[in-house]
Amino acid sequence: MVTVDPRSGAPSRARRLSAVVRSALTAALLLAASLVALAVGPAAADGTAVPALTSVVGPGASLKPGEIAQTRFTLSAPAQRVRFVYANEEGNAGYSLEWTGTPTGSGPLEAVASGTVQAHHWSGAYTLHSVIIEFRDGQATVWIYRNGETDVFGVPGVTEVAPIALEPGDYSVDNPDRILADHVSPPTPTLVNQYEPHFPYLKAEMGAWPPYTLFNYTWLRDGVPIESRSGNTYAFEPSRDAGAMISVQVTARTPGYREVVVTSAGFGPMPRPVSAPQIRIAGTPAAGKDLYPDFTSPEPVTVTPAGGEAVYSYIWKRDGVVVPGATTARYTVAPEDRLHTLSVEVTISFGPSAATTRSAQRVVPAVHRSQGFDLDGNADVFARTAAGELMLYPGDGRGGWLAPRLIGTGWNAFDAVLAPGSFDNSGSGDVIARDAAGRLLLYAGNGRGGWEMPYFNGDGRVNTQIGQGWDIFDSIVPAGDFNGDGTNDLLARTRSGDLVLYPGDDGVGFLPPRTVGWGWRGLDQIIAPGDVNGDGANDVLARDASGALRLYAGDGKGGFAPGTGTAIGWGWSGMKRIGTAGDFDSDGKPDVFGIDDAGRLTMYFGNGASGWKGAATIGWGWGGFTAVF
Repeated sequence: MVTVDPRSGAPSRARRLSAVVRSALTAALLLAASLVALAVGPAAADGTAVPALTSVVGPGASLKPGEIAQTRFTLSAPAQRVRFVYANEEGNAGYSLEWTGTPTGSGPLEAVASGTVQAHHWSGAYTLHSVIIEFRDGQATVWIYRNGETDVFGVPGVTEVAPIALEPGDYSVDNPDRILADHVSPPTPTLVNQYEPHFPYLKAEMGAWPPYTLFNYTWLRDGVPIESRSGNTYAFEPSRDAGAMISVQVTARTPGYREVVVTSAGFGPMPRPVSAPQIRIAGTPAAGKDLYPDFTSPEPVTVTPAGGEAVYSYIWKRDGVVVPGATTARYTVAPEDRLHTLSVEVTISFGPSAATTRSAQRVVPAVHRSQGFDLDGNADVFARTAAGELMLYPGDGRGGWLAPRLIGTGWNAFDAVLAPGSFDNSGSGDVIARDAAGRLLLYAGNGRGGWEMPYFNGDGRVNTQIGQGWDIFDSIVPAGDFNGDGTNDLLARTRSGDLVLYPGDDGVGFLPPRTVGWGWRGLDQIIAPGDVNGDGANDVLARDASGALRLYAGDGKGGFAPGTGTAIGWGWSGMKRIGTAGDFDSDGKPDVFGIDDAGRLTMYFGNGASGWKGAATIGWGWGGFTAVF
């Protein structure tokens, strides 16, 4: 870079130098001096002509120290001072040939700028870098640069004159005592990608150069200089750089060496950024059911610039380890996945250098009740008769029933019964009951529609006490895996309206409880069907005094999402009992049933988006049961 003040010649303004040619070639070219014809310069507002350079004849021979270098020139209008600024092969500018005078008249000016070659001048080519023309008694200046750009200073209303190429003004110096060295095998720049993967910030690393070397950088896109880009770093512009090769051309200037230009290898092709929403894992996280990745928002998948079709690839992992063969969008949950974390990586590609990856994970909880008490994969419903008989009504997986059967007697001793799925994490569905003393008892299912028998109590029931003092609650709700740790949990409401979470402890019992809601006293029926709104977290439904069914969306961490409590149904006051069997029609979305005063059981089939896809009455005579769960 060279900087010269337009009036005094002192450093003030940067301009890029063209690469110089070697001394022998330059001398041969300069011996044939030529003229350059230009247009006449414009006039100032007061009528004073702005001088334009109309011809240049540079020194005609290689000069030695002590000899005078002369450049003849012609201006279209008078001036008081003209300086021809030269740069040598070292890359430094400031060697000047100068003319000063007081011309008469208003016509063209023909003159000679001169200067003596000094002993400290380096041998080699001297390239005319710029011409500075001072006129109007030194109050205005025209500055003409090597590349033809022309600036005008100090003349109102005039900013430029006709461009000119300055090559005919070059000359050379023959000074055996001051020979510039050549860089031997100068290192080329290396481009390093500072940020991965899709918005690189390139940095030019220059390697080992002699001390005091200065570098000027020109960044190239597919070999073409990029306007207004300099410095040793380059920030990727997706709209312009995608698919292109980026390189950098560096002009190196070392004291005592000839200027040299080195160019890096191309970096690229630069990626085309792909934009895609985040994903979640949807579906039913239970053995035999399918999980699949789903975008969390309707924003489209795009690539910049556009072009090509999106190709999707999938990798499923269990606890971070790739599951062999699991490379499709849908993953069928295996029994061994229970209580482990499944994750999926979805790569969206539009071809080479145009891809992005989204990932999500989900814990496969203990068996949910949707798997059924007999683990046939179909949700079942329990019903207790007035005589205390416990009946199992197996679902057929299509929204209907298989033949019911008696699975226990003496169950009228309990004031609360519920089906939490697999509570002891054995893999089989269980039942929990509360007796008159406030004890909470677990009845472990055997996975075949019956009971485990290690602790037979003589009346067809086997139980394990998992809590006491539960008579303080007026509602106990099986919440599935409400806190996202893989085990099934319970929610319990105190008579004052506090909602308390009792997290399962990966066996028999609970982790420390905590209050997760207040003001629930006005809700007379509370159920937890599963993921009602399709965000991957288990939710709670409750009926208020007006008969509205409200959704309390879980956050997947044992609490509720902000702004929860939205009504998703009205007119539910006509139902004597509201309950859920989980996913009754096996479509991956939880369902809700209601029993009216006439004893009709109507199933409301969830759509996975906080609403319903339909309803059907699938049973009659259910009004005589004392509990349906």
